[in-house]
Formats: sequence, structure tokens, C-alpha cells
Amino acid sequence: MEINPYSPPQPVAGPCEYYRPVIENLRLRELWRITRPNALVFCFAALCKILRIRIPVDVAFGYDSLQRGDWSDAPTRVIEHHAGNIEEFRRLGYEPAFTTSRPLLGDGQVVALAMIGPAADRIAGCLYTQIVTRGRSSIHSGLAISSQDRSGAIYTTTNVRNRLDAPPENRLILTAMSNVDELDRLHRQTVAELNLFSQFDRESAWELLKECAKRELLDYLHRGVVTAVQ
Repeated sequence: MEINPYSPPQPVAGPCEYYRPVIENLRLRELWRITRPNALVFCFAALCKILRIRIPVDVAFGYDSLQRGDWSDAPTRVIEHHAGNIEEFRRLGYEPAFTTSRPLLGDGQVVALAMIGPAADRIAGCLYTQIVTRGRSSIHSGLAISSQDRSGAIYTTTNVRNRLDAPPENRLILTAMSNVDELDRLHRQTVAELNLFSQFDRESAWELLKECAKRELLDYLHRGVVTAVQ
């Protein structure tokens, strides 16, 4: 499955509903993440937020359309982009589990390569997002490691700052680290005192990622920061 920035994204199994950000309902810090580093665009968006002026947004995400696939079907460019990270995760004892993808309205896709850690208590993701708007393609990538404690809270250590704030039950530990070994060490230190679920297999890991995405969408809808595309 290859991503071509000049053709529509791959079809998604089942119905897919897309959601666009509602600029006037976003927090200022969320606006800054979306518009940075362009301060002029941020000021314009902030003014529209204050005046409650709706701004058309080009990109819409299929938040509730997370799809699971096999590593053999992963886009070649994603595997090549993360080749070094995959090798480092393998060296630490992580094993490939599956891939996930989430469509964007228009061209582009969000892809993650999921791996299960050696103690079966954490899931790593090599993230790759390609967005095409107005003929311009942009690529964003990063790493994330997630665990879940027995209370249901999901802890994720990542070097990717989500544009929208995470819900309270999805607890993010943000770092500038891009080294796999350092990221894994920081995550293990963060969750060391927690009573973790430690029996992840492919199915339970997939359920965790779906639950994380579901929590995000419900929180965004509750806050009114996304709206379904009509």
C-alpha cells in the first residue's frame, strides 16, 4: 500500500466520518501548535477566535476510522523513513505487531508501525503523517511508547506534540528525545511505580490504540473543537 500525494487516499473499509477543527473553539495553545511558526497566521486565527469568526479549514481527519493492517502492507516510504528506529526497537526486544492507518479528507494519510515491547507491558509506534493541501505535501513523523495501568489510564511518552490537547485519561509525557533507547528509558522510568497491564498481544494492543483514539474523539466533540464534515 503506497501513499501517492497526488492521488486520493486508499479506500477505508466501512463508513468513514471526517472531522475538521473548529478554530473559534480551540484553546490558544492549540491554535499556536496548528499555525506555528507563522506568527501572523496565529494572530489572525486568534482574532477570529475572539470575534467568533469561522475560518474554513482544508484538512479533516477520520478520527473514528482507525484501520489495522499487516506490516507486509505498510507503505514502503514509511518503512524506509523509520528503518533506523525499527532496528533500534528490535535491538531493545520489541517485535512488530501490526500497522494502523487513519485517512484524511483529500489526499494523505496517518500511518503508524506498532511494535510490542519485550515485557509485553508497552507498545511502541513509529508515526508518519503525510498531508497534501493545495498541491503542497508535508510530512511529519515521530515516535511514541504507550502503556496502560490497571485503572485504565493510558500513559504515552512521545516526541510528537498533538495539535489538540489530549483528554485527561490519555496522559502524555512530551519530550524532545528522538533516540529510541532514550525514549524507551524515559517511558520505563515514568511508569515504573504504576501497576501496569503486562500481557499485551496483538489483539489487546490493537484494542488499546482504538480506545485511545475513541477517547480523543469523544473529548474533542465534548469540547466542540471538531465538527463532522457535512
